[in-house]
Amino acid sequence: LNAVIDDALDDPRMIAMGVKRVTLYGHSYGGLLARLFIDDPTRARRVQRVLTAGTPYWGSPKAVFPLAFGQETPFDSDMDAIFDNSGLQGLTRNLAGAYQLWPSPNLPSWLNVDGAELRGAAIGAFVASLGGNSILWGQAQQRHADVYDGFFDDDGRIDVRAVRGVGVPTVGHISITNTAPGEADVTVRLTSGDKTVPAISAGQGPVPTHAPLGDPAHVQEVCGVEHVPLPGAQQVIAAYTNFVDYGAIPRRTSGPCAMTGAVLQTV
Repeated sequence: LNAVIDDALDDPRMIAMGVKRVTLYGHSYGGLLARLFIDDPTRARRVQRVLTAGTPYWGSPKAVFPLAFGQETPFDSDMDAIFDNSGLQGLTRNLAGAYQLWPSPNLPSWLNVDGAELRGAAIGAFVASLGGNSILWGQAQQRHADVYDGFFDDDGRIDVRAVRGVGVPTVGHISITNTAPGEADVTVRLTSGDKTVPAISAGQGPVPTHAPLGDPAHVQEVCGVEHVPLPGAQQVIAAYTNFVDYGAIPRRTSGPCAMTGAVLQTV
């Protein structure tokens, strides 16, 4: 990313206009990368604005499914055509990036195993019980505590904005009851989000929020748009193009809306 910024700022047109800083627009994991990038003071001085869309700052409960069950999500997933269950489990056991997506302590209670709500070290023990890497999980939790959890504006030098999807049923809480070796009953409670990231995670606060966690940041909602198309959705483009290009105040988006959808039960 630093090299890409070098190339952009070394463009003769940028030099002629005296451009010294850039805008970062990150979707999903890309927003975490942008947040990590500006955590370095030298690199932060090269960034004028940050916009994120559907970024799991506080993680996403659905991240448990690949390790626990070898499935990306309880919903339909294209990854099911790429990996069988054991293959996806094997991939995620030592995949550091996957643990970055496990929820942080800032996300309200999200996991129940055999009747007990798990928090903190108990989740690390659960990771180990699944054959996962509890050290990588612990390092990811520390990254949340040190970097991801809380917006950062470099003492007001960076204009930070975030867009989050709302109104689409999203995994918000998972209950796992082990019934036999290798078998379990799973209940999923849905919350408002973009089908992948809960809205409270992407905006670092409830919906709506005027005081998200961390430094001041402006958070807006887009209703009824799922995670993958969110950054290119017409509402987002119309509201934020001039912000990304020129720093103009974004237009209003559709704002909060009620969650709608069907509830399905499978065995």
